[in-house]
Amino acid sequence: MEGMNPSPESSIQLPLASGETGTPFSHEIIQLTKQATIQLKWEAGYWKAEHDRLLVCSAEREHQLKAQLDQLLARNAELEQKLEHERAKNRDLKQRLHGKRSEKATSKSEAQSNLDTPSRPRGQMPGAPGHGRTPRPYLAVVEELRTLPPEALTCPCCQKPYSPSGTEDSDLIEIEVRGYVRRVKRQRYRKTFYELTAVNP
Repeated sequence: MEGMNPSPESSIQLPLASGETGTPFSHEIIQLTKQATIQLKWEAGYWKAEHDRLLVCSAEREHQLKAQLDQLLARNAELEQKLEHERAKNRDLKQRLHGKRSEKATSKSEAQSNLDTPSRPRGQMPGAPGHGRTPRPYLAVVEELRTLPPEALTCPCCQKPYSPSGTEDSDLIEIEVRGYVRRVKRQRYRKTFYELTAVNP
């Protein structure tokens, strides 16, 4: 009796006609139970829904990544523009600080002589006399007179006033739009009285 009960899944091999060819499974019929058919259809629907959901998630993720990439590219362009602006400011400051320096190419003999010359520290050597300040006789002189405030024109000891006694001059070279020598004159004062000291007999 057991041999007569069909299994849930069975296959039947159809005989091939004379001269008929085909794939090995083209003439094989598979019989499934209704429960197995329902299970297969449910699994097919489930995996199809999962596939569609993954496609939607992938599209949303791709859109998010594209938006982030656009933001990063815009930020990068902004930073590059700021960097170029700062580099331009740096070049301008260096040019203002150092000015234009002319450089002359030296010949091979001069370069060789410079290599043969022993090196020494740069700058003024210890013990060597300095050249002092370089005079600027061609600059215009702008005099500036500085005086003491009124409360400082009296002697703190006897409270008597000082009188002008010439100036103490110092030169400062300043360059604005044009060069000139600013001569600062500080008013000097001296006492207009003499203190009498008692002499013991």
